[in-house]
Amino acid sequence: MLHYSEEEFELRDRFEECLDMRKGRTAVYQPEDEAMAVIGRLMAGISRREHLDELVPEMLLAEALGIPKWPSGDTERRFLVRANETTVRGVDGILRDLAIDQGLDYKPYTVHVAGDLSGLRSQARQREGVKVGYMGGPIKPGYQTMRVSVNGMPAWTDLRAGNDGCVDLPDRSLEICRQVRRKLPKSRIHLGLDSGFGNSRQLCKVQAMCQTDRQLHYFVGGSSQYAPQWWEQIVLPACKNRRWDRISKTTEILELGWQKPWGNETDRMRVVATRRKEWGKGRKRKYQIRVIYTDVSEQDRTARWVFGEYHERQRVEADIKDGKQSFRLKDLPVKELIGNRLYVKMTAIAQGMTRLYVREFERYRGPNKWGPQSKTVRRNLFKVAGEKTG
Repeated sequence: MLHYSEEEFELRDRFEECLDMRKGRTAVYQPEDEAMAVIGRLMAGISRREHLDELVPEMLLAEALGIPKWPSGDTERRFLVRANETTVRGVDGILRDLAIDQGLDYKPYTVHVAGDLSGLRSQARQREGVKVGYMGGPIKPGYQTMRVSVNGMPAWTDLRAGNDGCVDLPDRSLEICRQVRRKLPKSRIHLGLDSGFGNSRQLCKVQAMCQTDRQLHYFVGGSSQYAPQWWEQIVLPACKNRRWDRISKTTEILELGWQKPWGNETDRMRVVATRRKEWGKGRKRKYQIRVIYTDVSEQDRTARWVFGEYHERQRVEADIKDGKQSFRLKDLPVKELIGNRLYVKMTAIAQGMTRLYVREFERYRGPNKWGPQSKTVRRNLFKVAGEKTG
């Protein structure tokens, strides 16, 4: 993986161009050395900078990264706190090139761009950005993490304060779609967004871009929160009077046709309702109803296909979960928010390099398959290496 990052992607040279934090000529470590050390220890499975001393004897690994020796954990802390907005934007460009230029080099016919956010709980209230907010269920202190993925590869990510609404996630997703279109002019692009962004303002932006790009289609979730009057007049009566199509043991779908949930504020859109069976207290059955907004017509695709395309968004959810579990994102290294933002982006680069390694050297299961988590890839690498050298 390290050889691929250095030889194929020229990661060190890219860091040298984008890191706006120059040091003196006599310094032992230049900023690109410190950045490569962060990537190296994340790929090696060292999740906390306090444990970086365990890599000090691994001189060959340090030489593969192009650094004189492994830095201390305090050196990494000073590197992260020197970050600024220019540095963050430069690392964003590296992550975007990794996902689009390298991740889409096989030129797929359909590209899935998905945006999602997730709460990252933290009890360290002295850290900058730790605020009380929605953490995927309970209201707890922590951060908000946003991510946009392209066919399962992280293309953009960021860390925000816990009470941040993250309203710019659809704009970021649309910008990634534009970058994909420049790379692949003839491919179909499917954009998926969570129901938290299924309101009239965000859908107007998405529809405006889809009108200029006929090969771009959207699949956005919706709930009763943003269109309560339309929900009571159209959705609930239809759910009671029509017959649902069962697609699994707990999930059913219903075609509602072309609708205007917000009147003339948006263009008409196709609506597919979904309901999931849940069990309340006393084993009482209840249903959770959601809708999917899309611009794909019934003549082209069925409601079952729309449901499947919308749930391609689960790949970005699995991507965020992989980052939390394989790289232990809850163990953020510094108190400053800008430093932790840079660290989260570095983690996404290490995760993307692992995904490329799986595609290049392991049994590739295709772009629509999940594949192993990063921690599984690391374990297999060390296990195979130990068996061959032991």
